[in-house]
Amino acid sequence: MLKKINIFFVLLLIALNAYGAIVISTYRKPKEIKYKYKMTERGKVLIVPKNILFNFNSGELDLNKYLKTVKYVGDVSTSTNIMMIIIEGHTSIDEYKKTTNGYDKKDILFLYNRKNIDDLSYKRSYNTYLAITNGIVSKLTNYGLQDLLSEYKKVEENRRVEFILIENTNDMNVYTNYINNLIMSK
Repeated sequence: MLKKINIFFVLLLIALNAYGAIVISTYRKPKEIKYKYKMTERGKVLIVPKNILFNFNSGELDLNKYLKTVKYVGDVSTSTNIMMIIIEGHTSIDEYKKTTNGYDKKDILFLYNRKNIDDLSYKRSYNTYLAITNGIVSKLTNYGLQDLLSEYKKVEENRRVEFILIENTNDMNVYTNYINNLIMSK
């Protein structure tokens, strides 16, 4: 019993700050989300509960279908030390293509113009961005890459968004160099 009282007084003394006031901390360390990714040539692609796919020529995100993924990506962005998550919008080869402000994807200026609301791939990434962030500034950014990365055999699987994890400056360099080389080679 005496030992318990001594421990209590020691804790009380530790809790007194320089002004003699009792400090009671209510801080709780936020729960860190564990995430997985697959390593690709362009960097770390976040593995999500359900891949977000879109209907033909549509930029509409079905929140009923993909709510779990949207919440998961939001949690990863707020509860980890990740610098940034890039939301990439993609189209399939058979979908409507609109040139981006007069530049097509073979032009070097396309590198600086991947945010055009008339571009279907950008609409997909932007609508996903809005669903995750509610328009609030966050660690997320979004780009439309059109059909530059049509890497799946099923055409429907290319109508998608993917999430690229940027954990450090090296990740950003890998991503930027890959996308720049990809655009220049097409």
